[in-house]
Amino acid sequence: METSKKWRLSTGTVVEDKLYDFGLRCAREHLSHSFILDPDDENYLNEGVFTKGELAEIRKFQAKPLPTMSKELATYLNTFRPGTTAELRQLVFRQEAMDQNFDRQKDFDRDWIRNTVYNLLREYEANSLKKDHLELWLLLHVWSFIDKAFENLGDVEAARGESCSLASSERKNKKRTVSALIKVKRKILGRRGDLIIRKISLEYGCSEAGMFYRGQNDTKLLRERGLKTPKMMKDMFYRLCESVDWVEQKIRKVETIGFLHAGVVFFLLKSRSEFFLIQFLII
Repeated sequence: METSKKWRLSTGTVVEDKLYDFGLRCAREHLSHSFILDPDDENYLNEGVFTKGELAEIRKFQAKPLPTMSKELATYLNTFRPGTTAELRQLVFRQEAMDQNFDRQKDFDRDWIRNTVYNLLREYEANSLKKDHLELWLLLHVWSFIDKAFENLGDVEAARGESCSLASSERKNKKRTVSALIKVKRKILGRRGDLIIRKISLEYGCSEAGMFYRGQNDTKLLRERGLKTPKMMKDMFYRLCESVDWVEQKIRKVETIGFLHAGVVFFLLKSRSEFFLIQFLII
């Protein structure tokens, strides 16, 4: 990488050089090997790669805030705060103006909120949320509301069932050629995710789910947060950059997202174009 294109912090530290040196020291696979930076990774402080101030600078640099919900929609969401399930049912089935003349683009978010509340209410009334379930049950009964959040976006598909990432597969097969001196190599499948958000051949996000939540430092959550999901997000990000011909002004606006589910606990990963920076958010 050209020195002029590297990220130099206010302290003079060059991020790419530090990550490269740290990657050479790692005895196990780490995000630094893919030049992915998670500023919340304790290894960077424990191993003296970056200082606390440098990680704070990295974390804040051109950070993209989460989109804000409109005041009207937030007010509507907050109406679903009754004291009993019976009262909540009455709120769900109350007559609303959108029921008389439903406009999919205008009323979609309100309809999605109402439908999500009703589906979770039915699970609560059945006491099913108090029981332990397999991962597939949670995906179908709880986390399916995420799939439905994209239904108003044209051609966007929320692919379930351990779907393979097209972007990941494309990266792994870039050097695949027809048979000549050697037999053609078998095509490599992309990384599998519990959810892939895609529009035709472009992908924008993914999800991983687990049966239980045993804290933020649970082995499965650490593995999916610290390796699998970010690497899949980077493949998606790279493919999106290719789709806009690597125009910097457009790349700066691109984000890929990752949902992490552990039991009924939800986390969000957001990527940034600056050195493929991963931000971990607790929702």
